[in-house]
Amino acid sequence: MCRVLFRKNTNLLFLTYEEMKEDTKAAILKIASFLDDKKYGEALRGNENVLNNILKYSSPEHTKEFISSHRHGKDKDQMKLPD
Repeated sequence: MCRVLFRKNTNLLFLTYEEMKEDTKAAILKIASFLDDKKYGEALRGNENVLNNILKYSSPEHTKEFISSHRHGKDKDQMKLPD
């Protein structure tokens, strides 16, 4: 019932963990479009390389690797994300 009431509110984005897990790329595009479709949504849809980098660097595998390397004191320059 509550969800139905909030559906018309354009300042809310409903996105479940299951949706993100099932289709991460679509979830990222949905978030980008929600934040600002012209600025982020269209930009990501038009630049597959940037979208792929977001998918790569936000993946659980990359996050685990990043945290692990940070804990073990690897050189801070190695932890920088590429431009």
